[in-house]
Amino acid sequence: MFLASGLALATEGQVNPGTAPPPRPHSKTHGNIMEYREGPSPNLLYFEEMGDTKAANPSSPTRPRGAPMRQSAPALAKPQVLAAPRGSAAPQITAAPKSPNTGKLWQLLEQERYAEVLAEIDRLRARHPAWRPPRAMVSLAKKGQFTQRVNEAIAAADHQTLVQLASSHPGEFDCRHLARGHALAEAHSRLGQGVDARRIALRLVQCPGDEARVVTLEKSRSWLPAETWEDLVQVASAASVSPATRHRAQRLVYEARLQRLRAAAEIKEKDAREDTRAALLFGTLEAAVEENRDAGAALSGAWIYLNAGDTARAALWFHRALQWDPLADEASQAHGGLAYVALRERRFADALREAELLPAGATGLAELKRDALIGEGGQAYAEGRFQEAFDLMTRAGLNGGLPRYASTIQAWSLLKIGRPQESADHFAKLFLQQPDEESAEGVLQSHRGAGRESELRRLSSIEPLQTLLKRSLLQQAINEKRFLAARSLRTDVLDASGAVGTPRISVYALARDKAGNSGLSALHHELQPASEVAHVAGEAGELQLRLDRVLLTSGALPDAAQVGSFPRPPGGYTRAPLTRVAGWQPRLFWRNEALAVWSFDLGMTPSGGVIATRPYGRVARTTHETWGQLAAAVFVEPVRESLLSYVGLHDPYRDPNAGGVAWGRVLRNGAEIRALRLAEAPWSFGARLRRERLLGQGVANNTRTAVDATVGKDLKLDGFDYAVLGIGVSSDQYDKNLSGFTRGHGGYFSPQRYVRAGLAFDFMTAENQRWMARGRATVGRVSKSENETPLFPFAPDGRVSAANRGVGNDAGVEVSGVWRVTDHVQAGLAFSRSVSPQFSSTTAGLFVRILMHSRKNVLSADLPGQIMADIN
Repeated sequence: MFLASGLALATEGQVNPGTAPPPRPHSKTHGNIMEYREGPSPNLLYFEEMGDTKAANPSSPTRPRGAPMRQSAPALAKPQVLAAPRGSAAPQITAAPKSPNTGKLWQLLEQERYAEVLAEIDRLRARHPAWRPPRAMVSLAKKGQFTQRVNEAIAAADHQTLVQLASSHPGEFDCRHLARGHALAEAHSRLGQGVDARRIALRLVQCPGDEARVVTLEKSRSWLPAETWEDLVQVASAASVSPATRHRAQRLVYEARLQRLRAAAEIKEKDAREDTRAALLFGTLEAAVEENRDAGAALSGAWIYLNAGDTARAALWFHRALQWDPLADEASQAHGGLAYVALRERRFADALREAELLPAGATGLAELKRDALIGEGGQAYAEGRFQEAFDLMTRAGLNGGLPRYASTIQAWSLLKIGRPQESADHFAKLFLQQPDEESAEGVLQSHRGAGRESELRRLSSIEPLQTLLKRSLLQQAINEKRFLAARSLRTDVLDASGAVGTPRISVYALARDKAGNSGLSALHHELQPASEVAHVAGEAGELQLRLDRVLLTSGALPDAAQVGSFPRPPGGYTRAPLTRVAGWQPRLFWRNEALAVWSFDLGMTPSGGVIATRPYGRVARTTHETWGQLAAAVFVEPVRESLLSYVGLHDPYRDPNAGGVAWGRVLRNGAEIRALRLAEAPWSFGARLRRERLLGQGVANNTRTAVDATVGKDLKLDGFDYAVLGIGVSSDQYDKNLSGFTRGHGGYFSPQRYVRAGLAFDFMTAENQRWMARGRATVGRVSKSENETPLFPFAPDGRVSAANRGVGNDAGVEVSGVWRVTDHVQAGLAFSRSVSPQFSSTTAGLFVRILMHSRKNVLSADLPGQIMADIN
C-alpha cells in the first residue's frame, strides 16, 4: 500500500508538481543593458519550496534557506520507495488536498512573461482560495516585471516613466544598479530637473571603484551642464585613490572643454557676446593646451580670438600651432589665419606674404590673395596713388573677380589718372547692374569728364542718378555763385532768390575822390542817388534797370594850365573852363545763369558834358569747367579818370565860333579773357589777358595790353567762404602817353610800362548768414615808365611833356558788407582806398535795398560789387 501510494503520488504529480523547469543561464540581456539576477534560479527555488534542500544544493546540505547558489540545480531525480524500519508501524498515508499545477507558471516565468505569470496566479487563487503561490515565484515575477519596465523605459527614452519607477523603488537605482542610475540621472536632466540629476550623479560618482567613477563621468558629460559636470569631476578626483584615475578625470575635463570650444568656433551666426564667451572659455584652457602642445586646440583658440577681435592673441596662438606642428594640415590653417590677422590689422602686404605660403589649390587661397590686393589697392587710392591703386585692383581681379566696391575703386582710379572714357564705361556698367548712389556719382563725374553729356542725359532717367544729377546741378550752381540757376532748380535753397532773382528796389549813394592836379587830373565823382529796380526774367535770368545821378568835379583850373589849345591868349580865357558836370546815366543789365553765365549791359555815358553822350556796354560769358573757370568778354567802357576822359572838355582859349571845339569822352573798345584754375585746391592759379583800343573825340587813338598772373592758397579759415593769400605779377602797356590835357590828349594814365609785383589777401565770409563781408588787401612794388609826349599830338610843334620814370610802393584795401535788417530790408556799405606814387583814390558808399519777397539771410550776390566797379 505504501508503495502503491508512493507510486500514485509520483505518477499523479499532485503534490510533486511534475518535472522541474530545466536549468538556464543566470543572466538575461535586455537591449544594451546586462541585468544580473541577485538570487537563486527558479529551478532552485522550486526545490526549496518542495523542502528538498539536498536536491536544491547537493554540495551544501547545510546551506541556509534562500542563500544564493553558485551553480545550477541538477535535474529532478525520480522518487525512491524506501522500506519502513523494523519494529515500527507503517506510516498512515492520507490524500493531500488537490492543488493547481504550477508547472505552467514556472514555464512562463522562465520565458520572462512576468505579467502573464502574475495574471495566472491571480486566476488560480480565485479558483483555489486555499492555495498559496510560491513566495519565490511571486517575488521573481514582480522583480522581473519591474526590471522589464525599467529596461523598456530606458530603451524608449521614456524619462517620465523611469522617474516614476524610481520613486517607487529607490533602492533599485543605486551603486548595485549603476546603469539604471545613469539612466535615471539623465532622465531628470532631460526633464529639466537639474537638481535631482546632479544629486543622483553626485551619489553615483562616489560609488566604490575608480572605473565606476570614470564611467559615471563619461556618461554624465552629455547631459549635465558644463559647470555642474566639472564640479562632479572634482568630487570624483577627490574620491579616487589612483593618480591615473585622477589624471584621466582631468583629461576628461580638458576634452570636454575642447569639445565645447570647437562647437563654439564652428557656430556660423554669432553675436559679439558669444565670441567673448568662447574667448573666455579658451582662456581657461590655455595652460593645458600649452602643456599638451595641442596644435589643433591652439588653432581653435586662435580663430576664436580672431572672431572676438583680439588679433594679437590670435596671432600668438597661430604661431604656436605652427611651432608645435609645422608640417601638418594645421600649419596651412595657421598661415591662413595669420593672413586673416594681417588683413584685419590692415597689413595687406603681410597678408599677401602669408597667403603665398599656403599650398597651391588651398581652399580660399585665391580669395585671400584677392582680398589682400584689394586692401593694398584701397590704401593706395586713399593716399592718392591712383595708378598703383588701379594696377592692384587689376591684379586682384585675376584671383576670382572683384567685388563691387573694389570695381568702384578701380573706376574712380581710372578717372583720377586721366582716363575718363574707360572710367565712364566702368561706372555705366556698375550703374546698370545695380543703380545706387556711389555708381550714380561715378557716372555723373566720369561722363562729364569724358564729355559724354548725351549719354549722361539718357542714363539720368534712372534713379538715383536723376535725383543726383539735379542735386549736383543745384550744388554746382551754389558753389559757382549762380544763385539764379539754383533758384530755378529749387526755390527754397539758401533763400536763393536774393539780390538776384527777387524783385527789389535799391538806392545807392557813393563818392570817389581821385587825387591829381586841380582842374585837370583831379576828380571828385558822386552817384547821388543811384536807383535800381530788378525783376526775374525767365527761369534763370534777371533784368535790372539803374539810373544814376552823376556829379563830376575837377576843381579850379589854374592860370596858364596846359589845357586845350594852350598857351592862353592875352586877355584870359575866351570861355570859362568846364570843371563841373551834373547829369544822368542810365544802365540796363541782363543776366542768365542756366549753364554758362551770360551777362549783357548797355548804358549811356553821363549827360551834361560838352560832348554828346555815347553808348557803352559789355557782353560776357563765364563757364565753369572741371579744372576751374574760364571767362571772356567784349566791351566798350568809358574811361573814368578825369573830366576830359569821362565827359570831355571844351577849349577855354578859343572861341567856339573860331574853331574852339570840345574833345574827350574816351571809350575803351576791347576784349579780355580770364582763367582761374582750381583743380589743385586749395591752391589756385589765375591769369588774364586784356587788349584795348582807346578812342575819343578829338583824341589820338591808343592801344593797351594788360597781362597779369596770380597764385593763391585758400587758408580754409572757419566762417569764411574763402580766405586766399596770393602773390601776383602784372604788366600794363600803352602805345602812347596821352595823359595830358591839351588838344589830342585823353587825360588818362597811359604808361608805356607799368610792372607790379605784390601780395594780396582776398576773403569772403560764409554764405547764407544774417550778414556777410568781402574784401581785399594788397601791397606791392611798382616800376613805371612814361615816355615824353608831344604837347599837341595832332599838330606837333616840337614842345613835349617830359618823360616820367620811377620805382615805388603801392597798397590798397577794399571792403564791402551787407546786413539783413528785416526779412524785406537789407543795408550795406562799401569802402576802398588805394595809394601809389603820385596817385591816390578813395571811394565810399552805402545802400538800402527793399525786397519784394521775404529773405532770412544774405548771399554774396547781395554785395554791391557792380556799382563799385562802375565808379572806380
